[in-house]
Amino acid sequence: MKNLIRKKVTVSNPQGIHLRPAYLIAELAGKYQSDVNLETASEKADGKSVLEIIGLAASSGTELDVLADGPDANDAVDAIIQLVSLGFPGEEAAKAENNQA
Repeated sequence: MKNLIRKKVTVSNPQGIHLRPAYLIAELAGKYQSDVNLETASEKADGKSVLEIIGLAASSGTELDVLADGPDANDAVDAIIQLVSLGFPGEEAAKAENNQA
């Protein structure tokens, strides 16, 4: 591990991390060369795997450690922290579309 970056963030989305937020995290993490991982107090997940992220069962208020190791680790961690902190922008629009269907 050459350039390990670790920062904490609290899940603010009222529904926690379910399928859509997990997809958004994995999609964002996939844009970076660095290895990205998420950790709760008891679980660990590959930040590029939707299924592993869902497996964290991170509800609203859960504290996550976001870790990255690689050439763009700092950028990767900052981007994921921002996404989680903002409550997964676009989540409300996706819900509204589903309710209209």
